[in-house]
Amino acid sequence: MAIRDWKIGIRLGLAFGLMIVLMLMVFVAAWVGARTVDQHVRASDAITDVAFAAEKWTALTRQQVARTQALARFGDNPELLAYFQQQIAATREQVDQLEKQVADSIGLSSQQSAFERVRQLRAAQIAVRDEVMAAVRAGDMERARQLAESRYQPAAQAYTAAQQALSDALVKEAEQLVDQAREAARVAQWLELAALVVAVVLGIGVAVSLTRGIVRPLREAVAVAGSIAQGDLTHRLHTSRGDEVGDLLRALDAMQTALRQAFARIRGASDQVASAAVQIAQGNQDLSARTESNAASLEQTSASLQQLTDGVRHSADAARTANQVAQQAADAAQRGGAAVREVVGTMQGIDASSRKIADIIGVIDGIAFQTNILALNAAVEAARAGEAGRGFAVVAGEVRQLAQRSAQAAKEIKALIEESVARVQQGGQQVETAGRTVEEIVQAIQRVADMIGEVTAATAEQSDSITQVNAAVSQLDQATQQNAALVEQATAAAESLRQQAAELQRVVAQFRTGDNLPVAVEPTATSKPSLPKVAPPRKPAGPPKPLPGAAARREPSLPKPAPATAKAPAAAASKAGPAPKPAAADDGEWETF
Repeated sequence: MAIRDWKIGIRLGLAFGLMIVLMLMVFVAAWVGARTVDQHVRASDAITDVAFAAEKWTALTRQQVARTQALARFGDNPELLAYFQQQIAATREQVDQLEKQVADSIGLSSQQSAFERVRQLRAAQIAVRDEVMAAVRAGDMERARQLAESRYQPAAQAYTAAQQALSDALVKEAEQLVDQAREAARVAQWLELAALVVAVVLGIGVAVSLTRGIVRPLREAVAVAGSIAQGDLTHRLHTSRGDEVGDLLRALDAMQTALRQAFARIRGASDQVASAAVQIAQGNQDLSARTESNAASLEQTSASLQQLTDGVRHSADAARTANQVAQQAADAAQRGGAAVREVVGTMQGIDASSRKIADIIGVIDGIAFQTNILALNAAVEAARAGEAGRGFAVVAGEVRQLAQRSAQAAKEIKALIEESVARVQQGGQQVETAGRTVEEIVQAIQRVADMIGEVTAATAEQSDSITQVNAAVSQLDQATQQNAALVEQATAAAESLRQQAAELQRVVAQFRTGDNLPVAVEPTATSKPSLPKVAPPRKPAGPPKPLPGAAARREPSLPKPAPATAKAPAAAASKAGPAPKPAAADDGEWETF
């Protein structure tokens, strides 16, 4: 069941329902976007709090390291010993709380492994610090200083470095979440805008479709009703709509059909009366003139058919040429498709080579990272060597910088290679799309070539048919020339009958039914079957068109009416009063004789 068959009330209800759905779609898009942004912001705030706690933890750790080193040097002073022990214990409680806070929230981030490493390094650092404090409490300051320099200081450095790395990673992750929140907000804005645009476009489309579906058929019905009011019954209403407007159009068409049939019968009767009167009045002279005119028209028609035959032959030649051109175009399109497939293979090879280069750059990046680690270890060893390893430490630092720059360059090259790979893939997809398009063009051109071949065959058949029609028109021309010799004058006249027929034609001519062919008149009982039927004369407006059965309408004979039959219409005309003026608007098919 088509949409136009739905009732108008149902269509209006569905239109308003669609608008409600579109508004809900816009609301859902806005709500989803706001919720996504809120989730990213909450996660960013939580990780930011963890980062702040990690920063505070790092600061307290540095204080603990400084206190432990001072205790190892000046722990023989009882007052300083008591003060540092108290501060170390208080700070340790604060660090325990911070560690618990970070542990509770670290699951929101991706730094769980880094946090576990910090906890392990803290436990190792606390163990060494406890040994230092035990040596200080025992009064063995020399052992305390040795432990502080040889074991505690490296453990504290590793511990603080891991803390700083964790803090930096958390800050960076928080910044990434902020960026993601901004991106989500931007995407949400675009989604809302897209949903709004879709809603507006669909709303306009539904409104326009609904308006056209109701207003256009109503305008058609109004136009038909106006034409009927003006006397034009030639319009036809064809509709398959199942709504109220379709019922109205079908009712108008049925009414117009009934009126057309009634006026066609009236016009047929008036044609018979007018034909009889004009045939009696005109006689043999009009028949001769009409026959000569038909002969001239047939000669013109024969010449026109000859020109048409030449044109059809020329069209057949052009169709054959177009068929050859279409075949050449199909061959060229197939060669283009093969070239596009070769380009697709080349793009795939370039894509594979780019991926291999990206893998090599990844290996270089790993080598640079390992070199950086080795340089860092060398620097640590040089620092332990003291003055003797200073030069080696400088060299290790330079090597580390070179390794970092190499790693950075490798990352940049890798990014460029990845971008190139993406572009190559995009190019490959575009080339594949072009290949499919070329294949479709090849198929379309082949179909066009087939259709042109069919047109060529049909044109040849038309050329043969027109040749046969030309021969038939020549025979008809000869028959018309023979009919020109048939001149027989009708001797009776019926002036009153002609006047009544003309008046009836004026009245009926106000209504155009589209069927104005004359109808033959049956002979009456008082007629003499001696005169041939003469059709109403018409002024030729150019070469007349030959109609099937036209010769048959000229053959039946029309008897001469008796004088008594002409008096009755005259009496009727005298009773009817003066004849009205001819209608100004007619369809060009009626004439006054």
